[in-house]
Amino acid sequence: MLGFTSTVRSSIVSKVDGKKGELVASTVYVVQENSQVNMLPATQWGKIRILIPEDRQITFSPDDAVLRMKHALKDFTRDDFVLALGDPTAIGIACAVAANKTGGFFSMLKWDRQQRCYYRVDVDLNVGGEFNADDV
Repeated sequence: MLGFTSTVRSSIVSKVDGKKGELVASTVYVVQENSQVNMLPATQWGKIRILIPEDRQITFSPDDAVLRMKHALKDFTRDDFVLALGDPTAIGIACAVAANKTGGFFSMLKWDRQQRCYYRVDVDLNVGGEFNADDV
């Protein structure tokens, strides 16, 4: 059975919400904790929240993990980020839940090895148009 923690680190980056002019604190949802990875650079994007402890894996029946991930991401907004670290199945579930919470739009943080920092990647699953396989 997969267990989740809601460890919250103290670093917070606030930004102004353009509609209301209020400060908004973003959250960086780290899918799975990894003691070998320094997550300090991600704190410039918001407070860190770990979704899955380092020692947990999703087994062949992910139903419990989906329910727990829905609960862990219940407050996810368009101002928040998914940091894709850990079990690939958990990363997929986290992204699907995040997209579902925000109408198909969510942001991720991507590590750049050369610059040694995270960059924001906005994902919009509602993008229109036609796909041309020749352009890939």
